Amino acid sequence: MPIDYSKWNKIEISDDEDDTHPNIHTPSLFKWRHEARVQRMDEMAKEKEEISESKKEAERALVEAKKKGMTDEELEKQVEEWKIKEREFEKKEKSQPMNVDTIGTVANSASRINKAKTEVEIKSEEDTMKDYSRFTTKWETEIKKFGMFKKLEDSQRYLSENTYLVNEHTASFLCIYCIDLTVEEKMELMHQVSHQAVILQFILELAKTHKIDPRGCFRQFFDKYRKNDNPEYQKAFDDELEAFRGRVKGRAQARIDAWMEEHEKEEKAKRIAASPGGLDPQEVFESLPETWQKCFETQDIPLLQKTVSETDPKEAAMLLDKCTKSGLWCPGPDEKGDEAPAAEEATPSSITIEEQD
Repeated sequence: MPIDYSKWNKIEISDDEDDTHPNIHTPSLFKWRHEARVQRMDEMAKEKEEISESKKEAERALVEAKKKGMTDEELEKQVEEWKIKEREFEKKEKSQPMNVDTIGTVANSASRINKAKTEVEIKSEEDTMKDYSRFTTKWETEIKKFGMFKKLEDSQRYLSENTYLVNEHTASFLCIYCIDLTVEEKMELMHQVSHQAVILQFILELAKTHKIDPRGCFRQFFDKYRKNDNPEYQKAFDDELEAFRGRVKGRAQARIDAWMEEHEKEEKAKRIAASPGGLDPQEVFESLPETWQKCFETQDIPLLQKTVSETDPKEAAMLLDKCTKSGLWCPGPDEKGDEAPAAEEATPSSITIEEQD
């Protein structure tokens, strides 16, 4: 069999003097070439490690799912895609020029099998809500337990042992849980759970960016966050955490306002149902002149008699009619509903004054 010497045609040597210009400082040129080559090799080594770790993580998540009796076509597809990326990287690695560090290494050959792409099933909103309800009902205790972890190491270990929690449903549940805690004014606990909720959101965003299943990349988030040489990433996390807590407080206040509005409607309906003429006594009271309001607030019957007598008869009749229909005024048996009684006719037995909140 003839020997193929073509692989020796491209050898990258930093001290090759053939193309060195006389006006260029040769030692510096060699140094720059060597540093650039080392940097490229480091970047490729990092890329190779990330692909390998992501593939292993996806495989572990698939094994964990099968142990729990769950089948996941999307996860199986993800494992296969990582294998393809791994083979493509090996091909890219082989195409690199040899140098003093790689000239003696032996590369392994691999076969590549392409599979037909399958369309991702898009679920309706109703189906998504049903899935969410089933998932959170089954795993509520485990999700809340994750929300209580304060150390990154504990969070990563827990997700490694329960990879089925790394999904959109868990993140949504933690978000709603934060709103519930805010409504209950449990702010310290809300701050703790919100931190875990943002961790899930960053993992999901990382998976979306790389177009992979989140169960196959959550370890990358923890590694990336823990690095001291990446302050921008930590700042982005802290900024999102602060913004998330602001949104939670806004949603909680909106929920409280909606509840208060609904509660007020119910209370108003009860007041109207209890009134003789179908008017809300609170609204009637607030529409009265201040002098009349003072009479009802103090429950001063003589003052009310005096105020009625000093008011224009037509206006007094209109106000008394509203007070009567709302239950603020209970006329005596000899009083007429369309006329204002005289001051001497207004007796304690003919007037009922209700204290307003």
